[in-house]
Amino acid sequence: EITATLDEEAQKLRATGTLTYTNQSPDTLRELFVHQYLNAFRPGSRWSATDAREGRVRFQKLEEPDYAYERFTSFPLINGVAVRPQYPLAPDSTVVRLPLGFALPPGGTVRVQFAWDARPSTTFRRQGRKGRHWDFSQWFPKVAVYDKGGWQWNALVPAGEFYGEFATYDVTLLVRDDQVLGATGVPVAGDPGWARVSRTGAPYIKADAYGDVPRALPAAPAGYRAVRFRAENVHHFAWSAAPDYRYEGGTYVRDARVPFHLPTWDTTAIHVLYRPGDDSTWGRGIAVDRTRRALTWLESIYGPYVYPQITNLHRLDGGGTEFPMMVMNGSASQGLILHEFGHVYTFGILANNEWRSGWMDEGLTDYQTDWALGETPQEQAGRAAPPPRLPEGYRANAVTIPASENEVLGLIRLDLARRSEPAGRKSQDFREFAIYNAMIYSRAKQMYGQLRDVLGDTAFRAFLRDYYARWAIKHVDERAMRASAERVSGKNLGWFFDQWVHRTGMVDYALSEARITPRVDGRWTTHAVVTRMGGFRHPMPVGVRTSTGWTIARADAMQDVSAVEFVTDERPLEVQLDPYHVTADWDRRNDTEGWSLLKHRIVFDWPFLNQADRDRNVLALAPALWYSAPGGATLGFRAPQSYLGVVDRIDKGLAFTLRDGGTTIRGADTVQGHAASRVNAWFRIENPYLPFSDRPLMGQGGGIDWRDGIFRADWGRTWDISPFVSARGPRRSASLRLTGIKPTDRAFLPEQWDNSGVMELAGTLEGRRPVTERGASFVRARGAASLGVAESDAGIGTRARGYSRAELEAQSVTYSGDTSSVLSLRLYGGVTANAPTQRLVFASTRDPLASFEENWWRPRGAILKGADAHYLPLGGAFLRGYGPGLALEQVGALNAEVGRKLVWERVLPGALSRLAVWGSAFGDIGLGAAPIGNAMDGAFLADAGVGVSVRGRLYDRDVKLRLDFPAWVHQPALAMGTGAGKGDIAFRWVWSVNDLW
Repeated sequence: EITATLDEEAQKLRATGTLTYTNQSPDTLRELFVHQYLNAFRPGSRWSATDAREGRVRFQKLEEPDYAYERFTSFPLINGVAVRPQYPLAPDSTVVRLPLGFALPPGGTVRVQFAWDARPSTTFRRQGRKGRHWDFSQWFPKVAVYDKGGWQWNALVPAGEFYGEFATYDVTLLVRDDQVLGATGVPVAGDPGWARVSRTGAPYIKADAYGDVPRALPAAPAGYRAVRFRAENVHHFAWSAAPDYRYEGGTYVRDARVPFHLPTWDTTAIHVLYRPGDDSTWGRGIAVDRTRRALTWLESIYGPYVYPQITNLHRLDGGGTEFPMMVMNGSASQGLILHEFGHVYTFGILANNEWRSGWMDEGLTDYQTDWALGETPQEQAGRAAPPPRLPEGYRANAVTIPASENEVLGLIRLDLARRSEPAGRKSQDFREFAIYNAMIYSRAKQMYGQLRDVLGDTAFRAFLRDYYARWAIKHVDERAMRASAERVSGKNLGWFFDQWVHRTGMVDYALSEARITPRVDGRWTTHAVVTRMGGFRHPMPVGVRTSTGWTIARADAMQDVSAVEFVTDERPLEVQLDPYHVTADWDRRNDTEGWSLLKHRIVFDWPFLNQADRDRNVLALAPALWYSAPGGATLGFRAPQSYLGVVDRIDKGLAFTLRDGGTTIRGADTVQGHAASRVNAWFRIENPYLPFSDRPLMGQGGGIDWRDGIFRADWGRTWDISPFVSARGPRRSASLRLTGIKPTDRAFLPEQWDNSGVMELAGTLEGRRPVTERGASFVRARGAASLGVAESDAGIGTRARGYSRAELEAQSVTYSGDTSSVLSLRLYGGVTANAPTQRLVFASTRDPLASFEENWWRPRGAILKGADAHYLPLGGAFLRGYGPGLALEQVGALNAEVGRKLVWERVLPGALSRLAVWGSAFGDIGLGAAPIGNAMDGAFLADAGVGVSVRGRLYDRDVKLRLDFPAWVHQPALAMGTGAGKGDIAFRWVWSVNDLW
C-alpha cells in the first residue's frame, strides 16, 4: 500500500507505504532485502561505474538537481520497530538489507512501513523527468525475491534487469489537478484525467475489475487531486504523468469460452496516452489498433491475458520498457508494441529472473515479434526476398548481402572472433553491455528459431501454450521451459539447451555425398550423407528438389555423420542442405552437392567497395600493373577472394615483366638478370577454414610470394586481447610471425635491400586507450622485437649470422573543442644489431618487409621511388624531410604535429561518407647511428614544415592522403628527392597515403 505526492515545485515525490510480506518459503528468514533501483541513475552507483568502464557517459557526472535518487526519510519500521537500513554494496545504494531482529518462520507475516522521497533523473533511462513530464519506474522500496536459491538481490547495472515478487499493489497518487496519469493497474477511485483529454469519448475504465475493493481517497491539498490504482498478481507498479497527454481508448473482446485456470476478463481495456505532435503517429486510433493487434497475436500463441487492462504511453526515453499491465514506449511502431507488450507476458506474467536469465524473455520476445511480423526464417521460407533499397551511384556496383542479414552476420562475426559468451550467463558477468545485448536478444532469438525448427510448428505452439498455462503468475526458470518443450515433443532436449544456453559455438553442416539412383519401380532414390563441421548440433534439414518442389528430411542431430535417404516419383534436380535457410548454419558454401570451398562468384574488384555473398566466395578480378627498372612494366592480374568478407581471405595473382633484367651494375659487380624473374606470383591467405577445426582459424594467415626476384614465405597469428569488442575502451593486440625471405635475382634487388636471405621470428604488442569521454583523444604504445638469421653471399660461399631488431613507440593524440584541432606527440626508438640492410630502421619509411606488398614501391627503380615522385611510405622514425634510403642501426625520435580541420565536404552521391581537409604544422627530431659507409654527417637529424591532409572514409575504406612541405631539414644532403642538397631551408614536398595520427 503506497500513498505518494508529486511535489513538482520541490522536484520530487514524497511517499509512505506499508509492505505486508508473507514468507512463502520452507525456510526461516532473519532478514529482508529490498531494492532502491532509482539510485542506479546517479554518480557512485554500479551502473555509473559500468558506464565509465565501458566509455559511456550518462549518470556518473550528473550534479544536483539532475541525478535520480530514492531516499528513506526515516528508518523503516518492522512490526513497529525502527531498523537501520544497511547498504551491502555501498557506495551503490540500489540494494538494502533490513535485519528483522527475529525469526520469520514459514507462513509467517511481517509488516514493514516505509517513508521515502524519490526523484527521476533528467537523463532518461527507463525513468526520467523533463518539465512537467514524469516517468516513474523502480521508484519505491521493492522487496527482493526469496526463491530456492535464497535471496535474489543484485545491483542494477546496464545489463541488469528485474526480478520481483507477485503482490497486490494499492497505490494512491496525489498530483496537480491538470496532470494526466497512466499506470500499472486499474483506477478504482479518483480521476486519472483521461476523460478531459480523450479523443475517443468516455474511457472504458473497468473500475470494478477487482470487485469490492477499498475506494477511499485521502484529502488532497489545494490544487491537487488523488487517484487510487489497484493491481493484483503483479510484481511491479510503474506510472507516468504529464499535463499535455492526449488519451485514446479502446477494448479487446475475448471469447469468454476460452478456458483458463486463472481469472480472465471477457473485455480488456486499452488505454493509450500520447504527446502533442503525435496525432499522425499515435493518434487517430493508430496506437490503440496496434495494441489490440498485439494482444490478439499474443493470446493466439500463449493463451488468455490475465490482466483487466493494458496501458501504452509515449514516454520521454526512446525505445521501450515493459511493466505489468503497462508499456512505456518511445514510438508507436507495431514492432515496438509487439515487443514490449510481449514482455508483459514473458516478463510480467511468467516472471523469470531477468538479471540471471534474460535470454528467457528478451530472446523469446524478440522471436515472437519477428514471428508476428512475418520476419522469422520460418515465415520467410520459400518466399522471394523483398527487393532491398537500391544502392546509389558507384556503390551499386558492389555485390552485397541484404541488410536483413546484418543481425545474423553480427553473431557470426562474434563467434568467429570467439567473443561470444553463453546466453545463460548472469547479466552482470558479461564482459560488456554490447555482448550482453547480442547474446540475450539476438543469439537467444536465434535459439528459439532453432527450437521451433527442432520441434516443428505444431509442437512449438503447443510448447508455448503449455509453458504459459503451467507457469502464469509464477516464476519460471530454464528447467520449467525445457520441461514444457520436452513434454509436448516427447524429445530429450538436454543437448539443445546445453549448447544454446550454456556454451558457445556455431552450426555448420556439409553435404558430403549425394547419390541419385533409379529404382525398378520407376521412382528415384537419393542417398545423402551429412557431416557435422561446426561445434553445435542440429537435426539438419536435407532437401531434394524435383519439378514439383522440395522434399525435406532430417539428419540425426546426435550423429556426426548421418545418412539420409529419399524416394521421389521424379528424378531429383538438386540436393541441398537447409534449402529454405531456417537453420543457423553459418557457412552455406558446403550445403550443395559437389560443394567446394573454391566455388565462387566472379566480380570485378571495384576500388573502395567491400563485396560479399551469403552462399559463395566472392572472387574479385582486377588488373595488376607496376614498374621496375630492371624488368620494365609488369603486367598481370590479381584475384582477391573471401567468404562473408572475413573468412578464407585469399589474395592470389600472376604477373610478368616485359624484360628479364638484362645486365645490371651492382656495386663492383656486373649482374645478369634471370629469365625466371620475369614471373611474379603470389598466394596469401587469412582466416582459413580448415577441416580439422570447428570454425576458421581467425587471426592466422600467411603465404608464399615471388615478386621481382625476391622469394618470401611466412605464417603468423594475431590475437585481439582487448577487454571489449564494441565498448569504448582499451584496444590491445599481440602478434607472432615467422618469415623467410630469399633474394633470387640481384638484378632486381631493391635499393633498400642487400643480398641476404633471412629467417626471422617477430613479435609485436600494441595497445591504445581513449583518454576522453568521447574517445577521440587517445594514447597508443607499440613494441616489436625480432630475432633472425641472415645468410649472405661472401664470395667464397655463404655464411650465416644472427641478428636482432627492436622498436618501441609511444604516442599521444589529443583533440580539442569539437575535434576540430589536434596535437600529436610521438616518441620512437629503434635499435638493430648485426642486421642486414632490409632489417635496419629507416629514418622516414616503413621497413622493406612491412612495405613488401606495395608493388609500386618495392622493386628496384619503382616509379614511386623516383626523385620526382616525392613519395614516402611513412614509418620508422617518421623524419619526413629525409629520403627513403636513409637506413639506421639505432635511432631515437620525437615527432610533433598540430592540426586544424579546415573543411568537411561530402564526397560523392551514394558514398555515405565524408572527408575532412586538415592543415598542419610539424617538427621532427632524431638521434641516429648509421651503418658504416652511410653518408650521414653526424647523429642529429631534424625537420620542420607544414602540410595538408585529407582524411575520413570513402565508401567502405578509411582514407588518409597527406602532402607535406618540410621546408627546413638539418643535413639537407639527405633530404627527400629534389630537395636534397638545397640548403637547410628550401622548398620541398612529399606525399603519403598513411599518416602520423
